[in-house]
Amino acid sequence: MHCMSLELVEVSPKMRCYVRAGTSDMKALQEVTKKRVYDLSKQVDEKRKLPSGMVWCDCGANIGAFTLWALLENGSPKVYAFEPEEENCRLLEVNLYLNDCDKQVELFRQPVSLKSESYDLYMAKDPNNKWRHTILPVKRRTSVPGRLDSVGLQDFLKQHADVTAVKMDIEGSEAKIIEGVTDWCNVQYLVFEWHFDRKDDVGKLSDLSRFKAAMENLRKHFQVVSHRVIPENETHWRWYPPATVVVCQRMIL
Repeated sequence: MHCMSLELVEVSPKMRCYVRAGTSDMKALQEVTKKRVYDLSKQVDEKRKLPSGMVWCDCGANIGAFTLWALLENGSPKVYAFEPEEENCRLLEVNLYLNDCDKQVELFRQPVSLKSESYDLYMAKDPNNKWRHTILPVKRRTSVPGRLDSVGLQDFLKQHADVTAVKMDIEGSEAKIIEGVTDWCNVQYLVFEWHFDRKDDVGKLSDLSRFKAAMENLRKHFQVVSHRVIPENETHWRWYPPATVVVCQRMIL
């Protein structure tokens, strides 16, 4: 990990991780395991928790917080983990071995998009910010030398029928996937962040008409689509934080 010092932290009685001292790594772990940002049972139903035993696609795996939590704490038998940034991916691999989970994870050092294409990867200028990289050209980012071939999620789901859940936190690239996927195949649970402070070649993600249209598209596939309340009669998101977690679930009878 270059010359950055590593610290071993006990995340839970079942889970240990190496983190890079003074970076965003600890915050990433805490958001998943302590704050449970991808669970959000209060948004949907007080009694409904993140379903256990799912085979996950972890899109934006970072150093492994969600992947390890799914395996060690939530009974997932397998995770497909996608992390395009090289240093993060190496540390993720270390943490998988540390927790004896490497055989349950198929790891891809690639970004995820709607269709397989080649992209530049943009990193935060702050060297301690290890989790805000994106394939969207946004402010305060510098491109990493060399383009990366992405994994097209639509085709991946068709080729991997065992996937029953998807988590995405890919800094704005979720939007075109959410808008474009026509078949979620066997996915029963989908959770992702919509980043209102991003824009892509379609337009601004702060455009609430675009957000609402994307949510209506999801309702064609999922019975539950839940997120923060959107103010009535507003055209653009202008509140903090500039993102919302969206939880989608098919009803399993």
